[in-house]
Amino acid sequence: MVIRRFAVVTLIGLLSCSSFTAESNKLIQYKIKNVQTYKSKEVTVTWYTSTVEECDSTPFETADGSRVRHGILAVSPDLLKTFAYGDSVYISEMGWFEIRDRMNNRWKNRVDIWTDDRSKAIRNGIQQREIRWGYENENQIFLIK
Repeated sequence: MVIRRFAVVTLIGLLSCSSFTAESNKLIQYKIKNVQTYKSKEVTVTWYTSTVEECDSTPFETADGSRVRHGILAVSPDLLKTFAYGDSVYISEMGWFEIRDRMNNRWKNRVDIWTDDRSKAIRNGIQQREIRWGYENENQIFLIK
């Protein structure tokens, strides 16, 4: 697991400096807004549809009892030690998903995205992606010379 930070930087102003050049040794004050700390992990991403072959005898019902819909994510049992049903995770280049379902015990370090289009699930195949969670906001001020 990796903990990362990223920030949106806004310039507050130059301290006692009427014009800024690359050679200037004046201090610049930046306020870092919304420094977001998050945890991340590489996982295998697959897709599933609501069929008895892929699920169980109730293919339109998730493990937590909700109904399948776009944005639903099933996770392997080992990841349920980190996450709970209802948690949201960000999958890189795909967006936000809500954990509502559980995969078979044979899978490890894997997430399964629900879709209603079986051909899309097959086309997307198996991918390696980073998932992110646990966002926290902070405000920090840095002086940069």
